Amino acid sequence: MEQRARPWFSNRPGWCGVGCTRRGAASLAASQELVFAGPAGALCPGRAAAGAGVAGFARAGNAVLALAPDPDIRSAILSGWTDASRDGRRFILSLEPKVLWAMGVLLLLALAAREVRRLVRRRRKHDYALVHPTAGSITARAGQSILEALRVASIPHASVCGGRARCTTCRVRVGAGFEHLPAPEKIEATALARIGAGDNVRLACQTRPSRDLHITPLLPANASAADAQRPGGVGGHEQSVAVMFVDLRASTKLGEERLPYDVVFILNLFFAEMSEALRETRGHYAQFSGDGLMALYGLESDMATGCRDAMRGAVAMTRRLAALNDRLAGELKDRLQIGIGIHCGEAIVGTMGPPSSPNLSAIGDNINIAARLEAQCKTYGVTLVVSKQAAGHAGVDLSSFDLHQAPVRGREEAVVVYAVPDPSAISELQAESTDVDSQRSAISDDPIV
Repeated sequence: MEQRARPWFSNRPGWCGVGCTRRGAASLAASQELVFAGPAGALCPGRAAAGAGVAGFARAGNAVLALAPDPDIRSAILSGWTDASRDGRRFILSLEPKVLWAMGVLLLLALAAREVRRLVRRRRKHDYALVHPTAGSITARAGQSILEALRVASIPHASVCGGRARCTTCRVRVGAGFEHLPAPEKIEATALARIGAGDNVRLACQTRPSRDLHITPLLPANASAADAQRPGGVGGHEQSVAVMFVDLRASTKLGEERLPYDVVFILNLFFAEMSEALRETRGHYAQFSGDGLMALYGLESDMATGCRDAMRGAVAMTRRLAALNDRLAGELKDRLQIGIGIHCGEAIVGTMGPPSSPNLSAIGDNINIAARLEAQCKTYGVTLVVSKQAAGHAGVDLSSFDLHQAPVRGREEAVVVYAVPDPSAISELQAESTDVDSQRSAISDDPIV
């Protein structure tokens, strides 16, 4: 076999023609071409490991075993070792334990760094275990609320409002781990206080644990927002509206003095006028209650417009009732009187009632307040009681009327209200109503082309 000249580095003491230590070359050489004909560095151990991995290493070993009996090949492979000086051999031999120690230290450092990273990430994330009575234990990320953790784990849980603390259907009773929970924030505390919840009851949508926690849902595990949309129930969305309650005074006395059909006749006239007043001022007739009604304003506008329309509605009702009393002067011993309560704020607005006859209405705390203000008309001896909040949104100056701190049943805080004896005395609203009537009359008088 014709031998080619070996590259310069193959003659260096302790090194083979591919830049490897003698022992490494002996274990990795695949054929005679490794030293004599192979391109220098082509089969360097680093490249062999990257390119072929364990399979290439095994194949090269088998090839070396097959070639080892040939004395020429063995002599060529070991020439670098045999030609090396004693110091060179000693240096080569000293490299092996050092390399092995270095590799061992690097491996240990890599494992230690991996463990440290895992501990640091766990400490930063503060993963916690959430123990559910039916689903068992689940792992949740730090920063996730109880409701979010349950949803990620696909565990059904009630939440009609969608997790915004607008309801308490997601509440849970907390067991072990309760002492580590942060105190509820204002929005959660207010919601829980409204239902008189115990200290160990929290809203799943607002509570964000940092340690392991045991919970028990207070609604069935399969409850969902869909349960609130069943026919015959209450469904809707949160919206800012102005609310008006109207009540006909002395309706019981009217029933005692009149025959039933006569009472029905008078009530029909009364509600026809009230309904027309609502139509004129963009009010929605939401509920009928025998001798009274509930109306909503601002369903298709903003809060300020809704409140102003509601104030205009009170003026229109007073004016129409006065005209009705004049028409029935010969029929009634006493003139018909009404009480009106107006308030504004957020409420749940939507389709409610029995499946056969649902209607668009509203429920909520602000609705209840408006009803209580209407009842305060008797207390103050006036026709209209309007909250200062509603008057402010309407931009109407009621400073000339009496201001009261009206107690509202079921609430600790009183509501600041204005007591208005005669809504038609509100000059700016009266002028506005007159302008609207004039415009409407002008339109009706225009010839049809």
